[in-house]
Amino acid sequence: MAKKRVLAFGEVMLRIAMDNYQLLEQTKDARLNFTGTGLNVLSGVSHFGHETSLLTQLPDNRLGEAAKAEIRKLGIFDDLVKQGGQHMGIYILEQGFGNRPAEVTYLDRIHSSFAISQWTTIEIDNALENHDLIHICGISLILTEETREAAFRLAEQAKQSGKLVCFDFNYRPSLNKGHDRQWLREQYQRILPFADIVIGSKRDLIELLEVDREIGSDRFEDLSQAFMEDYGIDYFVGTLRKNRDNQRYLTGFVYSQDGLAYSKEYPLFVLDRVGTGDAFAAGIIVAVLEGEPVSKMVEFATASSVLAHTTLGDSPIVTRKQVELFIDNQIIDIVR
Repeated sequence: MAKKRVLAFGEVMLRIAMDNYQLLEQTKDARLNFTGTGLNVLSGVSHFGHETSLLTQLPDNRLGEAAKAEIRKLGIFDDLVKQGGQHMGIYILEQGFGNRPAEVTYLDRIHSSFAISQWTTIEIDNALENHDLIHICGISLILTEETREAAFRLAEQAKQSGKLVCFDFNYRPSLNKGHDRQWLREQYQRILPFADIVIGSKRDLIELLEVDREIGSDRFEDLSQAFMEDYGIDYFVGTLRKNRDNQRYLTGFVYSQDGLAYSKEYPLFVLDRVGTGDAFAAGIIVAVLEGEPVSKMVEFATASSVLAHTTLGDSPIVTRKQVELFIDNQIIDIVR
């Protein structure tokens, strides 16, 4: 199959992760990585063999240059990356271990180069050209007025141009400063009619959109069907996490016009939890672009996410061959 081209709009952040599962008070050593939903999704898509570009703004300094180098290293084109401002959003990760969960601390995302970026209609038109699918993260809707309006215009122009639009709820109440829940709901309701693929959860439908109040049911099948009909969505996708007897499990779901399909339930072994949802999104995007049936789509995306739990860093780097081998034989120890 010919390569497809995927564009993502989103922030690049600096991740500072404590070494050896230590807390901030315990260590002076940390690992630095560049991350962000769009960057992570594109990394997964590029490792699965398709072409990718990131639409973002980085600081106009050495940090921005280093981030651009990381973008290229992940196989993502940086021709749509512009530079301006001097600051990059930062998050500190204290890895969880055993019964202690991981903890993320964000530092000043509101004044990052991406948050203050402004995009003209011509820049958006040029970015959309020659791309088959556009990925937009919901965080863009609540970060700043600049990123919000750019996301709306990008989604609308993409839809008018016949491009597929993939929207990730990425609902983060902690970033919604100064607005109530109704305002936040309205932002999502404004962009959803332009989306073909939506990545989310039952929580998004209930807590954010309040679909359960509209239909008088909290059954996941009823919620998903009502949501898709309301906004004309082709695919509503996501993952479900369970914990039984101190073992974590992951199941993926895809709701389409053919109904609700689940993947197998996979046991999880967690080296690094962050970014695993983006690995699932990358698998879904690739499967949709390649016209795969829903049954294969949900297994491929879920296996991608399961394997992403076993690699350090947020950006998925597993290959198609590794995912397919895992689906066929989950207990293999070594590949020679």
